[in-house]
Amino acid sequence: MRILHLSTTDDGGAGRACVRLHTALLKNGVDSILLVQNKKGDSIQTIRLAQSKLQKLIEKLRPALSALPLMLYPKRHKDIFSPNLAFFPPRNKTLLKTITKLKPDVIHLHWIESGFINASDLRAISKLGIPMMWSLHDANPYTGG
Repeated sequence: MRILHLSTTDDGGAGRACVRLHTALLKNGVDSILLVQNKKGDSIQTIRLAQSKLQKLIEKLRPALSALPLMLYPKRHKDIFSPNLAFFPPRNKTLLKTITKLKPDVIHLHWIESGFINASDLRAISKLGIPMMWSLHDANPYTGG
């Protein structure tokens, strides 16, 4: 069985929890892959999504694009909410191609904010017919913050 973990980063609370689960699965002989937008660690089993220079540039822009709708709320807290709207940023086509190429049996979502995966991407991933599960490391998936 091949499990694909998707997490914005391999750092932070949710990222470290994801890495611990991924590492434990590997140690127990499970084919586990961790795909991230921001790779902080040095594990060779963790794959950074962006490979080309253009993809790396888009990767850097995604968090800012994701936060654009929040400019309409001047009294908001600067770091709390992630709108995760389907049009900010544009669909992550590189992610969808990579998932298809990796051919996972299960997709395990972790913390997927900062423009890594938006609602449109989730819909497209669900149409691949691969079972998905989501570890709710915080309230973001159902509160937006």
